[in-house]
Amino acid sequence: ERERERAHEASPSPSPTRVAYMKSGTTAFVVIAIVLALVTLITALECGWETETKNKRYSFELASPLRGYAHGIRSEDGFYKVSQPGPTDDFIMQTFLFQFCESMKFNHDPPQCFQCEACGGPEHCGETCSALKVDYFPGFSICTTLGFASNTSFSLMDLKNPEKGIVVNMSAVTSVGQCSISISIACAAKGTEFSTVVNNEALGDCHYQTAVKHPAGCPVVASIKHNRLGWFSILVITLVCVLTVYLVGGIIYRKKVMGVNGLEAIPNLDFWRSILSKIQSGIQLCMRWIMGWYRRLTEPSYVQVS
Repeated sequence: ERERERAHEASPSPSPTRVAYMKSGTTAFVVIAIVLALVTLITALECGWETETKNKRYSFELASPLRGYAHGIRSEDGFYKVSQPGPTDDFIMQTFLFQFCESMKFNHDPPQCFQCEACGGPEHCGETCSALKVDYFPGFSICTTLGFASNTSFSLMDLKNPEKGIVVNMSAVTSVGQCSISISIACAAKGTEFSTVVNNEALGDCHYQTAVKHPAGCPVVASIKHNRLGWFSILVITLVCVLTVYLVGGIIYRKKVMGVNGLEAIPNLDFWRSILSKIQSGIQLCMRWIMGWYRRLTEPSYVQVS
């Protein structure tokens, strides 16, 4: 025991500088964790939409973490890529790049094309918009900005069946003109690949649409309880309104036409006085009845002894 005590006393205690460093490190870790949590929460709120129909609220949180999808519908790579062959031999390939509710990020394979001034310019092409189309021709490629994160709107896939999914529409107005891409996110237990991007001929040449199945397309459904008045409340309100109109109208009529002033202007004054008298008598009767029962319960009872 003495040897252990000597060893404990001989062991060096942490210096004040080291203790302060450890405390500052712990504080910094807590602050960073809080900041990351706040950023995640704000990001999730920015990529959500809700609507109400048929006494129900449908909430779509596209960026909220899901099982198997830490970033919700957003791509972990910073962008989605859908490539498809061009319609002619001179038109080699067409690629669509997009991200939901934020600008795209390229850690690899950034687009390199002409006419990318609206989406980051030649050095940062694709980094300031949320949707971009790249047309590949022999020896060169041309970019077209399709959408910005700030120009994102939402709608239901099916108004009659809101649980079917959500449509995310991204649009952009540049020197080329107005363009857009609509992405339908159908509710599904597991995600699938995006379908072929097709031109939306109803809107014009620079408007496209595609679809995908993903759990983020499944809304959170909550019932809405409206505070509607019951039949008894409506009856009471109606009676009060009718009585008010009767009294006000009667007083005005008796003052203007009959020249009656004071309390005598109240129509059927004797009737209202009798009503008040009956109410007063009823209250007194109830009080006597309550006091009688109170005395019976509180006063001691005596039993005659022979």
